[in-house]
Amino acid sequence: MVFTDRKMQIHAPWNSLPGMAITETAFQEALCDRFVLAWEATGLLKKDFAARVGITSQQFTNISRYRNPPSHDVIRRAVNEWGFTTDWFYFGSRIGFREPKLAERLRELESRPVARG
Repeated sequence: MVFTDRKMQIHAPWNSLPGMAITETAFQEALCDRFVLAWEATGLLKKDFAARVGITSQQFTNISRYRNPPSHDVIRRAVNEWGFTTDWFYFGSRIGFREPKLAERLRELESRPVARG
């Protein structure tokens, strides 16, 4: 499996269960899902969340519809702004959050069924 982004190539093996290969598409979809969960956890309007991480509303829509995953710079801005961790975005780990309430909110959001349209 070859990823175009060196960071993804390094992290991909840790993003799957033993014996289960993860595809680039699955990795990017998980990143998009976590980005949308991050927005939901903040309680902001989409346009306000997008503005604070430096993207347009259309770019947010493209991420939420799996057209384009968020860039590392966008993820970094979310980490700096709200206290998410890059480990959560890339691997799903909630360890190390600055705000325990944020980690709990994400746990609640992740446990509900996701309806995408």
